[in-house]
Amino acid sequence: ISHEAGWSLLAWCMHGPVGVDLAPVPADAAPSELTDLARLYLGPAGIPAKAPRPFAQAWAMHESRLKAAGKPLQEWHATLAARLAPFHAEALALPAALVSAPNTLCAAVAWLRRPA
Repeated sequence: ISHEAGWSLLAWCMHGPVGVDLAPVPADAAPSELTDLARLYLGPAGIPAKAPRPFAQAWAMHESRLKAAGKPLQEWHATLAARLAPFHAEALALPAALVSAPNTLCAAVAWLRRPA
């Protein structure tokens, strides 16, 4: 379950863990602030462009993987990356009401990949 700015999002999977996240697009954040947050929490492979929407989408994908793995928000480290590796995240397309001001949001869902 995720909620933001009066909206909620729920993901359910009967066959394994799943996580979902809604993330606000930071309208007033400086590019350097986004880069610093990305380095701290998303790790070297997850640093998005210095723009609010790519940052919010990367953040939602990361949070959804953390939730699917049953992990709290924490700073990036190699052990965390290894624990999240089995989880796949995808961006979700949201209705226009959620991607235009004042409710500018991004969303993602993550699930445990099954071996082929």
